[in-house]
Amino acid sequence: MATWKKVVLSGSAASLSSLTLTTALAATQGGTGFDSYTAGDILYASSTTALAKLGVGSAGQVLGISGGLIPQWQADQQGSISNVTSGTTSQLTVSSPTTSTRQLSIVTAAVANGETGLATGDQIFDFAAANFSNNPGTVTSVTGTGTVRGLSLSGTVTSTGNITLGGSLSGILNSELANSTVTIGSTSTALGATSTALNGLTGLNFTAADASIATSLGANTLTIGGATSTVRIPGDFRVAGTASFTDAETLEISDKVILLSSGSLSANAGGFIVQQSNSGGQFFGYDNATSGGRFGFQNGLADNTTPTITQYVATVQVDSSAPSGNPTYGGTSGAGNVAIDTSGDSGRGEMYIYI
Repeated sequence: MATWKKVVLSGSAASLSSLTLTTALAATQGGTGFDSYTAGDILYASSTTALAKLGVGSAGQVLGISGGLIPQWQADQQGSISNVTSGTTSQLTVSSPTTSTRQLSIVTAAVANGETGLATGDQIFDFAAANFSNNPGTVTSVTGTGTVRGLSLSGTVTSTGNITLGGSLSGILNSELANSTVTIGSTSTALGATSTALNGLTGLNFTAADASIATSLGANTLTIGGATSTVRIPGDFRVAGTASFTDAETLEISDKVILLSSGSLSANAGGFIVQQSNSGGQFFGYDNATSGGRFGFQNGLADNTTPTITQYVATVQVDSSAPSGNPTYGGTSGAGNVAIDTSGDSGRGEMYIYI
């Protein structure tokens, strides 16, 4: 039995209100592979396809690298100045977590103009104030051993009607009537005679009343204009019989509604065929007999052949609630119909398909 089924959407244009997984989603699928954590845990890539957890470190520890790849907690390597000794050469003794002490020698030497030398705090401040006023920084450490010296700085660096022919008769003169002939255009015909051709005619007009042309023509062909002529009808145009178009590159119809099977008093099929070969083409239209009556498509349908729809056109219903009854066509004929609930999923909208 056909019923409405909710469609679950994914992607940037849709939202899910909830999603439940029974196992942790693997890292290769966008997850972590873990279903629990301890406060302070850090996730890191242990390989190109897996994640690992690093627990919180101890007080005073800093995050370092083990083996050049794996993060680990380790002791802070920061040292301190413990004492300054005097002697022939003054020295600074600096404690270190890896060695007991390190000594930095402080020497005094003459420095030529433009060369590098050891500067006092006042000199560094004066130089920085004069040259780096827009980029203040802080001296954080002095590193090196022996005669190696360095500074580390932090900071900011369709129609109906009658046929009307326009124009007028010309070339009819009183003198010619007196000679018992009538000249129409460049053709002269005796009064009472019959002319099968009128040459040079520039127009034909009638008085304001109903009129007919070639009513005794019978089952013959009336040709208006030549192969390259344009026949223009300023007023309405009505065809009471059968209209056939041998060639029409562009069909322009101002009427907004096209009526097919006009005058029908019972259900029947109809539509359009785009010809693909002499034997038929692609059909789009309505079949009143297939699955209770459906719009759809059929491949290879010949003209004047009753269609049998096999591929349906879906209907789309937009409402502020979920669908409850059968779609417009009803029953199994509603296969593929779509309904949109604009209020579903907390106002984000939900889609249903009748299958």
